[in-house]
Amino acid sequence: MLLGLLWLLAACQVPPERGNAGAASTETAATAADLPLLIEARLQLAREVAWSKFHSGAPVHDPEREAELLDALQVQGQALGLPPARVRRFFEAQIAASRAVQTAQLAVWQAGAPRPAHPPPDLRTELRPRLDRVTARLLEALADPASADPSLLRRSEELLRVRHYPPDAIALAIAPLRR
Repeated sequence: MLLGLLWLLAACQVPPERGNAGAASTETAATAADLPLLIEARLQLAREVAWSKFHSGAPVHDPEREAELLDALQVQGQALGLPPARVRRFFEAQIAASRAVQTAQLAVWQAGAPRPAHPPPDLRTELRPRLDRVTARLLEALADPASADPSLLRRSEELLRVRHYPPDAIALAIAPLRR
């Protein structure tokens, strides 16, 4: 019950992007140690996507776009030496976690919880480029051989719990880190 209340309070606002996960690609390559923060950065962006979709009425689930994205990520991952099946599994989980965050966030606002005071960011011109940057860094981190480190699962789960993501989103996001 307490976790649900904390999620409700945390979900009422859409804070700005944190950290350097959305920074330009001129940074050094992401490493496995960055995975927890990058997973969280992508889920944070999902809250902003929810705000945009709340205003536009766009559906949370877009199977065509998701399939295109997954196909492109498999190709990009292969260029980094990643097996396509691993890339697909990892990003299917991240997309599903994002949908879970968006669905929960929309339900909170539809139930009358306070909404962000700022106008929604544009999905196409603002949010997708930020998502693309985080996704590229996630691919880099996944390509690091240390991404098989079992401690990443625990660290990711702890971070997402502290940041008050819904339990189903946490389970989805960290599932590919289980060995």
